[in-house]
Amino acid sequence: MFCCNTSIQKLGYEKSLAKGQIQVLRLASLDENGNIKVQSVDIEVNDDTFQDVGICSYTWGFDRVEWYDEETGMAWEVASRCEDMCKAALKFYPRVWIDGLCMIQVWKNHVSDNMKIMGRLYWHGNVVPEMVLEQMAPEYPLRGWVQQEISFTNLQYCITPLQKWFNANQKLVQELKIYLKQKEESNGDTSELTYPEEPFDYVSFHEAVDASIPFFNVLSRATEGRNSKDAIALKEKIASLLSTFQGHLFMGSFGPHTLEAILSMDMNLTGVLKRESNTEGSINGAVQSFRTGFFRYNSDRTVASFSLAGYICGEEDLTLFTKKIEAGFVPRPLVGVTITGNPGRTILK
Repeated sequence: MFCCNTSIQKLGYEKSLAKGQIQVLRLASLDENGNIKVQSVDIEVNDDTFQDVGICSYTWGFDRVEWYDEETGMAWEVASRCEDMCKAALKFYPRVWIDGLCMIQVWKNHVSDNMKIMGRLYWHGNVVPEMVLEQMAPEYPLRGWVQQEISFTNLQYCITPLQKWFNANQKLVQELKIYLKQKEESNGDTSELTYPEEPFDYVSFHEAVDASIPFFNVLSRATEGRNSKDAIALKEKIASLLSTFQGHLFMGSFGPHTLEAILSMDMNLTGVLKRESNTEGSINGAVQSFRTGFFRYNSDRTVASFSLAGYICGEEDLTLFTKKIEAGFVPRPLVGVTITGNPGRTILK
């Protein structure tokens, strides 16, 4: 995998790298025709420069397609969902770092250099998980990698199937919101109120809610360990909604009563969970990552898992984190672990 397609490409890449034409850090955006373009950038990796950048981890899926990279003139295989994921993230942020496209997969040194800064990318950027896609890969919520992707970062989320239905039925949603507010103000007396007469498509709504349940579950996982009032409130609302969904599904299907429950919960279907810097929560995130076995040799997951360790560096020395692991703070994985540094602290100049 780690070889250039031809010796000419290899030579061309080495010359471009030496001239500074290709940087370690490359970001994706959209051109005037709506196509993905990936270009090198030469910036420091910090909060200021990354506040408008989305960060995507690998997009799961076993089908492969070829990605041709115009900047390098090289091509490599990526997951078939990779480009869709990149475009979905670019709906929220003008520039995106997505490993399948921004890391030059056919050049080992470039992959290695990117892995060294992944901790910084995740720490300073806005993580955009597969929740922004209309349909998550079936295996996505089951991956241990997900816990790292969604833990203690600036997390962009979207309950996409349900949000899409809301966007397509704005008039009905708005009328029902007004009705529910009037109902609340009248202490439940609906005798003088008129229920919205806008047509309600039971089938499309049922499908949207049903498809959104895995999205709610992933978002609930993202709130674990977060101590902010917003995160705690969001977790409680999701738990209440999922319980309501279960009851309504037991009765047959999702309908207007389910929509009323969602609106009464007053929960944003699209939003951002802010990064938290509390030491306890950050340690818990690293623990969850450790338990799922991220610390592996000979894998991009090895250095990717440092982004979890990197989360705690602002609050606690990495050596203390290592000592806690060695002291049995968490179960040991099947593969040996050695943490010798924190690549996430690297800053590009």
